[in-house]
Amino acid sequence: SSVLDDLFEKFCQLFSILHSTQEKKKIVWQAALNTLCWFLYERTGKLSLRRCMSLDLRPLVSCLRMFPSSLSAQRLLVSVLCNSLYSLRPEGGPPELELVSIDRLGGIGVLVRLYGMVESLSAQENLFSVIFDFVVYSISLDREFDVDAFRPIHVLLQNLNAPLYFASLAKYVPLDFG
Repeated sequence: SSVLDDLFEKFCQLFSILHSTQEKKKIVWQAALNTLCWFLYERTGKLSLRRCMSLDLRPLVSCLRMFPSSLSAQRLLVSVLCNSLYSLRPEGGPPELELVSIDRLGGIGVLVRLYGMVESLSAQENLFSVIFDFVVYSISLDREFDVDAFRPIHVLLQNLNAPLYFASLAKYVPLDFG
């Protein structure tokens, strides 16, 4: 297991280099995506949250932009991205959004632009949930609301297919947003 962890660490460094050098070759990103899948999915088929949490999120966004029409890549990368933005509470309960991770990613504007870009419904739903949690968390900081009180609103919006309809609005976000 330690050898695998060392290899994953090296892969993460290479994945970050792809982002920082702004690699343009799609085949290189495809190889990185395949390798990422191999490392992130345990042999049981479940996503390794521990490994997701250790990823630099910026290369995930770069990889997403390389495959704008691949619904399967969108589902996978957005799932990993969204899972990486949360941390588990030590006492249990629902995961908590990590604002530091959103800042490292480039701010909420990056997520809103991704939301407008992706076509996969599950990717839109995941990004919608993160954006919703961000708004709720921002409101709760200003007014000291209980974050859990907003859960019924989130469920209602999901049932009304809000992620699908709001995605159209996000396609027209001004370039200087966020």
